[in-house]
Amino acid sequence: MHLCACSRGDSDIAARIQSASPQPFYPVSHALDSKERGALLFKRYGCHLCHGKNAEGGFKNPNSETGGVIGGLTKVAEGYT
Repeated sequence: MHLCACSRGDSDIAARIQSASPQPFYPVSHALDSKERGALLFKRYGCHLCHGKNAEGGFKNPNSETGGVIGGLTKVAEGYT
């Protein structure tokens, strides 16, 4: 499974996710505000398993060959639109 963040300007994102994912794609309702949609996706895709319950990160990354840690997601909104 792959998860990517996109702006609303990417009108073909649903089609691209459907074609790249072996699992069915269930869009999140735009009736929710962006914070609610993000929380729903965070829970749906199990992001908390690596990034922590509150997306704080800082946990040892088992896939890192250099001993790195998993980054937090609490400042994502500051870097993306």
